[in-house]
Amino acid sequence: MLNFFSLNNDREKARFFLMMNVALRAGLPLYQTLNIMKDSLPVQWRDVVSVIAENLRRGYSLSQTMSNFKNVFEPLTLKLINVGENTGKLDEICVYLFEFYENKGKVVNKLFSSLSYPIFIVTFAFVIAYVVLNFVFPVVINMYSDLNMKLPAMTQFLKFFVDIVNLRNLLIFLVIFVLFAGFVYFYVGKEKLVGMVLDFFSSLPIISDIYKKYVVSNFLYALVLCLKSGLIMSDGIKFSLALLPERVYNKYFSDVYKRILEGEQLSSILIEKPLFNKIIVNFIASYEETAKTEIIDKLIGYLNFDINIAIDRILVLIEPVLITGVSIFVFFIAASILLPIIGISVQFTQ
Repeated sequence: MLNFFSLNNDREKARFFLMMNVALRAGLPLYQTLNIMKDSLPVQWRDVVSVIAENLRRGYSLSQTMSNFKNVFEPLTLKLINVGENTGKLDEICVYLFEFYENKGKVVNKLFSSLSYPIFIVTFAFVIAYVVLNFVFPVVINMYSDLNMKLPAMTQFLKFFVDIVNLRNLLIFLVIFVLFAGFVYFYVGKEKLVGMVLDFFSSLPIISDIYKKYVVSNFLYALVLCLKSGLIMSDGIKFSLALLPERVYNKYFSDVYKRILEGEQLSSILIEKPLFNKIIVNFIASYEETAKTEIIDKLIGYLNFDINIAIDRILVLIEPVLITGVSIFVFFIAASILLPIIGISVQFTQ
């Protein structure tokens, strides 16, 4: 499992192709390039690169030997490497692939890095609450029991909550949840379950907007990568669509390749798709008229800028709500513990 995620990390793929480009531009033979590269790569990548280098030494082409690792390299990547070998532009293709994987991982990395602070605040608050409720709160409750005093209403509610949400009950809930999730997973199926989760999150207003623009951006980036590499439009569409999640492809793109082969313009097809607004379609129509890939590059930049703004907007909404919620939660726990202590102090001073 660890190997799978390490090998399918977009950032590592971007790094791999960047290093390939640098070495090739320096004029090093491909076999020597890979042997130099492998020592600076993560352990999982070293095994892959070692096999590729050995097969090159035996006379296989780079695209042939990379095709043995289809769980690592997508059909688009393999096709472009093959084009680079046949045209003598392998170094340029490596630059394009580096930019593609770097762009592909930017949105996810930004989202996770932006959410790290709110997640830290919430986690820290719950850790403190756990320590207080399990080690301080019981002492206060026992003192009240020994003195036969009635607990304040707020403290009674907190005690009731702690009695319900104890470790034993949490474990029971966790077991039930795992069993239920396992049943749904095997009964409904992995693809359908993942699709249901994606449909739920992608139906949320702001999340839906980000998700759709992210899908469109990745599709267009793959397409312009193919066009820059010299592939014709139909081949570019074919390999770009292969990168999309199956559920997204079936929902939005299932007829696109067939209609392209029948001679329709891409812009006239995409205008019918809910993922593509008029701005996007007009940019693509402009490319079809001029054949300038810079137009699609500008469109991708616009989409990524829009995605970043949407993510920032989510954070602007989430952070104050989280901080306010955590503050109320901490205040409630503190008040529930302090009120009995104040009551005991008053009782002894009378």
